[in-house]
Amino acid sequence: MNEDLLAHKVYMALNKELLRRILIKYFFERGYKESMSGKIYPPSIQDIPTSVPQLAGKIDIQPHIEDVNPMTGLITLGWNLFILGNKRMYLGETSHTSLRDIKNVIQGPCKSNGVRSVEYKSPKRVISFIVDSLAENKAGDLGDITQQSVTSIPGNLGIIDFQGGYFKHNTFVN
Repeated sequence: MNEDLLAHKVYMALNKELLRRILIKYFFERGYKESMSGKIYPPSIQDIPTSVPQLAGKIDIQPHIEDVNPMTGLITLGWNLFILGNKRMYLGETSHTSLRDIKNVIQGPCKSNGVRSVEYKSPKRVISFIVDSLAENKAGDLGDITQQSVTSIPGNLGIIDFQGGYFKHNTFVN
């Protein structure tokens, strides 16, 4: 019985570490190579569920209208990160001067000229929030992780494989 409990705890710890490293890779690809403490532009991470297939259906980034000023034509959008539908993190807000800017920002993770952004969160805080929220919930399990999905991540991250070993510096250790 103790071995089953220990195996489950090890599996959950490895699951959490794998998720953390996948998210670090995602932010590295978005240009946060120097520091994970810089501020993020909320619309630029809308593609997390599609870029990280393990998070599909578990995470969602939604904009909402915070303020509309008809005098100046300024529209302020707030951005929320939802995990499993019940955990929320406020990512920040963006201000837009036209409906075209809003359409461009919502449809794709591009930064347009008419946008002013008040950015609150760093990649480090977002990663920590996602990993902690998913680790404490049964639905946060990444499931059957194949060796192929693990080897697609750079070897210098030292990724874990649940099929008998782990990858460290592009070498499989059993």
